[in-house]
Amino acid sequence: MNIAQTPLEQQPIVDINKNNIGLAASSEAEIWTSFYEEDVQIATWQRTRSIVLNESVDALLALNTFSQLQFSSPAQDVAQKLAMHMPQFKHRSVLLKDIALLSDMFACLFDQDNVGLRLKVLDTTMCPRFHVDQVPCRLLTTYSGPATEWLPNESANRNKLGTGNQGLSDDLSGLFQQASDIESMNAGDVALLKGESWHGNEGLGLIHRSPINSGGHRRLLLTLDFA
Repeated sequence: MNIAQTPLEQQPIVDINKNNIGLAASSEAEIWTSFYEEDVQIATWQRTRSIVLNESVDALLALNTFSQLQFSSPAQDVAQKLAMHMPQFKHRSVLLKDIALLSDMFACLFDQDNVGLRLKVLDTTMCPRFHVDQVPCRLLTTYSGPATEWLPNESANRNKLGTGNQGLSDDLSGLFQQASDIESMNAGDVALLKGESWHGNEGLGLIHRSPINSGGHRRLLLTLDFA
């Protein structure tokens, strides 16, 4: 499919925000093609979601019976797989259609036959420490709740990742100097995160973490990987 085909009712003017922190961001999905550029570590589609999609997400979270769905599938079969395993809720088809669309766009952009999908409800912080992913690329979107935080490469001391923190918290280890160094996605943004396994990107994978969920807000998180 054409990556320009999105669930938005209107296609806004492209507003690219690409600078030396490795970010490419726009209100149009075409920004994802910037992911192939060497200096881009995160390409973010800052989309506007429909009211009915938000209502669908809220209805799923209100069930309190759904926790996680994870599978690998040909992109064209994602909608069918979701329909088989998701519970019934208001405007269910809208959310399922959106996930299937993102899966199709992801597979198309990277010429992948299959995608690895995970849809998860989170009540606590899933990955509280900054880290990098040992994958080529990961699509990530928070449908509801606080969204993913990340560090520009020039603001981070990568020697302080993992055991390099010497048991100290990210705030105290020297990984970053000040809280303002931390960038944050917004709920609804759909981002492609470049990992350590992307060709030529070893030692440069995007440093990111789950947001601190101090308010107990429930998150609905979707990730897509190569499968």
